Amino acid sequence: KKVRRTGLALEFLQSKYFTQSAGSRKLQNVPQIAIVFTEGESSDNVSEAAQALRDKGITIYAIGIRIKHFKELKQIVSLPSHKFIFNVDRYRALKNEMSHILENVCTAARAEIMATSRRVG
Repeated sequence: KKVRRTGLALEFLQSKYFTQSAGSRKLQNVPQIAIVFTEGESSDNVSEAAQALRDKGITIYAIGIRIKHFKELKQIVSLPSHKFIFNVDRYRALKNEMSHILENVCTAARAEIMATSRRVG
């Protein structure tokens, strides 16, 4: 059985990428977005690390490869979960889905920018 440490990967994202020293522009109201790829259940806990990211205002998407049970992905992604989970039956299928996934991500980012600019302005 493969060892997947998705929780550890999420912690790594928070501590190494979504920081001002790593180039995060959250203070300039740039949307913070993480896209997690996984092909199976994690060997560690994902819910606390994912919640910590969401608490920092990071939007999380998950792209599953051959995922049959979505409980863990729902613990990872932003809400409502059905808007942030994508699943394909094999890696090659990602090529066909990428434009749809990117369209969703960009639309959500635009909406977040508009909402932030209304609050700030």
